[in-house]
Amino acid sequence: MPIYEITADHRPDDQVFSYYHHGKLLHFNVSLLNRLREQMPKEFRRITMDITEAEYRLVMEHRGIEEPKVKALTPKQLREPGLMVMFEDDGTISIVDGHHRLARRYRGGVRVMDFYVTHETIWRVCLVDYPPELESLLAEEIPPEVEMPAMLASSVRFSDD
Repeated sequence: MPIYEITADHRPDDQVFSYYHHGKLLHFNVSLLNRLREQMPKEFRRITMDITEAEYRLVMEHRGIEEPKVKALTPKQLREPGLMVMFEDDGTISIVDGHHRLARRYRGGVRVMDFYVTHETIWRVCLVDYPPELESLLAEEIPPEVEMPAMLASSVRFSDD
């Protein structure tokens, strides 16, 4: 990996996405992850993923989709790629930003979406640690861990840029 001089500051108004991975609740500062993508683009790979009914259903059932957010998306926002992270422990990738875009695109008949994917060395600095009392409150609101079906993300292609 090249040497980068980056700014990895967590800001109060950053967007955080929380979910379980192998029983551990993770909180991804997706705003910071996107800033890192801009600062170190070679550490993110752009992919195109097919969106099937299975992906759409998983997002709708388990990713806390808020309908006002879906409806408020602008055409420009709908074209923006989402963000994914790759887990070294099992080689899986997971969407951490773009769930609302995916839902709206699917409803509009679009069956593909681009994502930027990065590895654990990068996304680890984007994790947020909360005090135990706040962690406990957040855990009550987060959907339980979802066992990902093997066929999910059955078609992923590397993009040119």
